[in-house]
Amino acid sequence: MTAAKDRVVQPFVARVPSPEEYQRLMAEARRMRAETVAGLFRSLWQTLSRPAARPAGGRQAHA
Repeated sequence: MTAAKDRVVQPFVARVPSPEEYQRLMAEARRMRAETVAGLFRSLWQTLSRPAARPAGGRQAHA
């Protein structure tokens, strides 16, 4: 009975990060978020800097 309870509780206990690992995880999350935002702005810029004379249907045909 105790072994089954320990098995259920253990994963939650193991998932609590130490302060150092928490800092590392937060830094990694910030970096990933910054890359995502940069990628969104880059794709938006590419979309806006395309020649406007091209028809929308033609652009989708090449993609």
